[in-house]
Amino acid sequence: MGAEAVATVRVGGEAAEAKVLLETDEVIVRQPLKLKLPFADITSIRVDGDDLVLVTNAHGPVEIALGEKAAARWADKIANPPTLADKLGLKAGVTTALVGVDAAELGTDVTPPKKGQPADVLLYAADSPDQLADLDALMRRVADRGALWVVFRKGGAKPTENDVIAAGRGAGLTDTKVARWSATHTALRFVRGRARP
Repeated sequence: MGAEAVATVRVGGEAAEAKVLLETDEVIVRQPLKLKLPFADITSIRVDGDDLVLVTNAHGPVEIALGEKAAARWADKIANPPTLADKLGLKAGVTTALVGVDAAELGTDVTPPKKGQPADVLLYAADSPDQLADLDALMRRVADRGALWVVFRKGGAKPTENDVIAAGRGAGLTDTKVARWSATHTALRFVRGRARP
């Protein structure tokens, strides 16, 4: 989700100013408190004035002074995290082609393109560096304003993120977004070349 703030955090009788990060499936409080608050451990979410109050199994109530508007946004994002389909832009009316990707992983139905028509979005699983040679050919199956998402393993496995970016740029594509696919995989979105700033 990618939000961060410096805020006063109160937990267990302690209070300190700390950097707080809203990630895909957890809230992280940096030093001096050093807390990880997985969404799965949060039993209650509320906004109390300027505070976001997260009640957790491990730490009890954690109060984060974000300001009323920011607290409300964070509460909504924690209570309603975006689905994988949301992150990939798979909305009603968007045609989607899958290459090496299991549709069940998406958690939603997808609309395939009509035979002979390009897809609005093509999802491609690259399990080895040699599979990155196919990006140019795959992009021919994507509509002019469409996107190619390359899904690959995290943690330095081959292909690495740098390998994927280099292959995309080598095919004349521009990388525009990264999305967490799962605990083990990530995805990079490419579109047809645009001038880089």
